[in-house]
Amino acid sequence: MILGERYRFGPQGFDYPTGGAGTLINRRALKILAKKCSCPRPDAPDDMVLGKCIQDFQIVFVHARPQDYAPDRLATDDAVTFHKHWMIDPVQVYQRWFLAEDQQLQVGPFRTEL
Repeated sequence: MILGERYRFGPQGFDYPTGGAGTLINRRALKILAKKCSCPRPDAPDDMVLGKCIQDFQIVFVHARPQDYAPDRLATDDAVTFHKHWMIDPVQVYQRWFLAEDQQLQVGPFRTEL
């Protein structure tokens, strides 16, 4: 399974995960990709090559809003992704699902010169 922001190459093309927001690849999918998928050349668009491999090897690719998941799925500690930001407020999604845990993180000291 691959979790990430879904883009599409052409109307009759294939879906691919854009790399900018990050992509989560489970162990099973990673083994398939490592064994069977490779970039055809150094300047090939890696996210699109990954999408073609996802299609060719029938790997599940998921992206959704919180309301698109079954409530039981969200209640687990298993990985989910909230990449689809259509008709939702991403700030509200963050505040509901991530803010409390982020506030519990003990990080620092912060560097401010950047």
